[in-house]
Amino acid sequence: MAMGVMDEARKLGIRIPEDLSVMGFDDHSVTQLDAYNLTTVSHQREKLYQAVLQALDLAIEHPEKKTSEIFLMKINVRKTVKRKN
Repeated sequence: MAMGVMDEARKLGIRIPEDLSVMGFDDHSVTQLDAYNLTTVSHQREKLYQAVLQALDLAIEHPEKKTSEIFLMKINVRKTVKRKN
């Protein structure tokens, strides 16, 4: 989605990051290409999926219980976010 936003913004003459900061999620290898060089959030996909499945199982088996998880994620700053001085 973020790369699509970048493509459309460029067509409209919107400069990234000068006029618009764009950030993605998942840190796919394509985001690192020079054409995008997209700032992204990366995470441990397998742990995230496993936690989601466990939460679904818990919700089905014990709908009265509330659950929460904390996931450590990393922001990979590249060239699509303007830095403030």
